[in-house]
Formats: sequence, structure tokens, C-alpha cells
Amino acid sequence: MNFHSCQFQFIVREGNRAAHAMAIEGLQTNGDLLWTKDAPLKVLEVADSDRQFSRPP
Repeated sequence: MNFHSCQFQFIVREGNRAAHAMAIEGLQTNGDLLWTKDAPLKVLEVADSDRQFSRPP
């Protein structure tokens, strides 16, 4: 796979609360985590909330 370009954009924590919730979940758990189907309930709730209040581009 070859990439012709790559772009990063900073998003404040409040702009992506689901990613922040996943980071907190990972920090509170000993060992490795692998979510193949469902994320923890807290992460799903936050993602749903983010989705409800996001505006399409």
C-alpha cells in the first residue's frame, strides 16, 4: 500500500469524547485490550452522544 500524502489535524478533547473515553478505559485496565466487536458500554454511550450533536461537514 502506497500513500501519496498524509494529513493530521488537531481535535480538542471535547471534539472527540469517544477517543478520550477509550484512552481512559485503556489506562484503567491492566494488560492488553482488543475490542473486535463491541467497545465498552461507556465508549458506546459517548460515541452515540457525540454523533447526536455533531454537524455534517
